[in-house]
Amino acid sequence: MKIRLTDGEEFFFSDSLGWRKIKRLCNDKNIFIDELYLQFRSHEVKIDIDKADGLYFVRSILGQMGGESKHYYTTGVFKGGKMHKKMWLIPEVIPEKEYIDELSECFEEAIIWKHHDEKKKENP
Repeated sequence: MKIRLTDGEEFFFSDSLGWRKIKRLCNDKNIFIDELYLQFRSHEVKIDIDKADGLYFVRSILGQMGGESKHYYTTGVFKGGKMHKKMWLIPEVIPEKEYIDELSECFEEAIIWKHHDEKKKENP
């Protein structure tokens, strides 16, 4: 994952721990994510975060009986009162599933809000 913040800083990471560090930094400095990319080798995908009130990121796994488990990055863009999620197969970074969730269906710790003073959003 590659991120550029509204203050110009750039970060690269590949796990949820990196996302939590970015969340703390955004809250502490009252900044937001300006650009968000997923990347595997030379394949880079820009996540459309235009007009987002919040962003979501978790690492996911889907398994099936007798089959192989698939690993994903799940990204989400909160707008219009809903979280618009997309599951990206990793390491290839190929979109496999898209869906819309209520905020109550999201992990609170995985959301970075644009307006950090709106704590009611984090605790509905």
